[in-house]
Amino acid sequence: MKTRKEIEELFGYEQMAPRDRIFFKADLETLFLDYEVINQDEIDSTPFQQIITTLSNFGWYQRQSDTLTRAGGPKADSVSHGEGCLLDAPAAAKYLGPTLSQFRKLVAKGRIPFVPVTGVVKGNGRYQHKRFRREDLDRWAANNVVEGLSR
Repeated sequence: MKTRKEIEELFGYEQMAPRDRIFFKADLETLFLDYEVINQDEIDSTPFQQIITTLSNFGWYQRQSDTLTRAGGPKADSVSHGEGCLLDAPAAAKYLGPTLSQFRKLVAKGRIPFVPVTGVVKGNGRYQHKRFRREDLDRWAANNVVEGLSR
């Protein structure tokens, strides 16, 4: 049997910014209702796996010791091509093809999806550090193909 505390530890709940904790807790409560979890201290393995998968699909990434920085946020991965790796902006720009400045402009305009690094926010409320998943970049590139213009 698994527990709610194990889910929170797996996703780094204690390292989350207060605002992120509120959203995570709301998502988790909704999933407990969806998967009919009555006792949060005794979760069967099937609903536990479904909750973990759904939270990951929602954008809550599992915080594992080999993917954490000293401050508790995810490490940028500009070398590994493994599944679930987060790329920093230079690696993501190189992966997609535009220059770094063009890439940053597209991100600033909200055209390219990103993962905010938990707890690192500028004074204006914008996330200072952004990371990018290859799957999101691939999906974005596929959805932004310009067909040949007819004359």
